[in-house]
Amino acid sequence: MSTEVLLESRRPAAPSIVRPTSLDQGGRRSFLADVVIEHGPREILGRLFLQADTLLREKGIRLSFATMSELVEVNRNNSDSWRPILPLFDPAVSHISFENSHAMLGRNASGEVVCAHGCRLFDLGDTTLKDEIESLRLFYRDPEVSRGSGEALIATAPIAAEITGQVLFTGAAWYRPDYRKMNIMPTLSTLNRAVFASRWDPPFTFSFMAPELVKAGVAKACRMPHVEWEVSMIRTPVEKDGVIPAALIWCNAQENWETFADFVSRTSVGNPQINRSVEKRTANQ
Repeated sequence: MSTEVLLESRRPAAPSIVRPTSLDQGGRRSFLADVVIEHGPREILGRLFLQADTLLREKGIRLSFATMSELVEVNRNNSDSWRPILPLFDPAVSHISFENSHAMLGRNASGEVVCAHGCRLFDLGDTTLKDEIESLRLFYRDPEVSRGSGEALIATAPIAAEITGQVLFTGAAWYRPDYRKMNIMPTLSTLNRAVFASRWDPPFTFSFMAPELVKAGVAKACRMPHVEWEVSMIRTPVEKDGVIPAALIWCNAQENWETFADFVSRTSVGNPQINRSVEKRTANQ
């Protein structure tokens, strides 16, 4: 089936339900037990979820939903290999909640967290993304109370001055050093965005990315086709005594859905092992 046909089958609906009961169980249950598709083509998303889960399990990783507090805790426990998380993911200083976000943690067979990813929805209304960034409202519930000494964001990326309405920030991405050569990132990044799209279908998805990561091809690997400079991150919690000239990487909703369809096509064709596994698990549900 072509990408165009798959995309035409989209049927907008009410936001999906990721059952909060799973979060009360320590976040150890597979995300497949809790995700419900409410936006987008079920054929694409259902297969994407199953195929991504299969790919991760083949690498010894079991993925589950987590609370933002758990995500922050994992970040702090791995400070040797993970910079401090952006404040917009921290419920202690931002408006983040179950109603506007989700986090996913991947654990190995020993129960150790080896990868993480988060997403956060913002409704900007008529305010531009540039205004939200530079006012630090993107980061903090109360910027005047929570901002650090000299902390500032300056957005000169052209797209930031054009975007209003609902936007998705994807980030809080981390892979334990001994798992970084296992090519997990393209799968987890795509899956994380797809889970979020099935819940809200945001028209604009973006993130901030350090120059060295852009140079290393991470934006391309994450299927973020647009890279604009820049968002200057001055004395933020990520680097309190310095400046990060971050790129604003982004895609629109159409590009998101094309990415999902392409993922399903690429991980299906020529990989009969995954196909058989997906078909078996689908039949058992």
